[in-house]
Amino acid sequence: MNSRLRAWTKRIAIDAAIICVGLYAIGCTYGMFRINSIMFHPPPPGYSWETPDIVNIGDDASPVSALWLPCAGTNKVFLFSYGNGEDIGGLMSVFKGFPSAKLSVLCYDYPGYGLSTGKPTEQGAYAAAEAAYRFLAARCGIAPPDIIVLGRSLGSGPACYLAEKFPVGGLVVLSGFTSAPRVVTRVRILPFDPFPNLRRIGNISCPKLFIHGTDDDTIPLSHGKALFAAAQEPKAHLWVDGAGHDDLIWFWGEAKFLEVLHAFANEKQEESR
Repeated sequence: MNSRLRAWTKRIAIDAAIICVGLYAIGCTYGMFRINSIMFHPPPPGYSWETPDIVNIGDDASPVSALWLPCAGTNKVFLFSYGNGEDIGGLMSVFKGFPSAKLSVLCYDYPGYGLSTGKPTEQGAYAAAEAAYRFLAARCGIAPPDIIVLGRSLGSGPACYLAEKFPVGGLVVLSGFTSAPRVVTRVRILPFDPFPNLRRIGNISCPKLFIHGTDDDTIPLSHGKALFAAAQEPKAHLWVDGAGHDDLIWFWGEAKFLEVLHAFANEKQEESR
């Protein structure tokens, strides 16, 4: 009787393991085919090539739209990567304040966003970010130490990618994640890990500033804290008490946001707490 019970228990365990492996495989396959539609939600563009300050930083065959607002009074340029449901138009009021704060800003569109052609993918976002970097360094003559990459939410992925691969003067991670899937899974359980910020952050040597709302229920503060802990010096953080995910800049106030960026760009970072 005991041997029959053991055999039955073993069989149940084997069947359960097979089911778990099968479900995991199905989940991974589903994720591989659906990950781009989950990560990217481009809104309809609210601007055209005739909109002031909109430029093509790509080529005629594969245009990459961008907003370029240079400020004559500074060498510092913020290369801005936005979130998954945003585009240049949704943040235009913020960008228009950069020159008044003695800062230049370049914000580019991912493939499938704004006027950029193609479909949004992780690799496509990296390619657009590289085009933005080359535009500043090669076409505008901006020295790498004067290029500060800033990534908000999903944009933290391309921003960390640039800061790891190219020389830059600084990195600002605004409401960033450890990786895109971990926003949902919290820990890595998939064989692929798009926008692996946590893996990259320790390789980035430039000054870093992490800004995150304490009440962010889309990308919890734990992501910002994990990135900060894994980053090497020099680094600083600002946890904005009461701010959520989509309202952080406006909760804080655009003037305060630009003041913090100006201080960071000019190496007047607040001490980490």
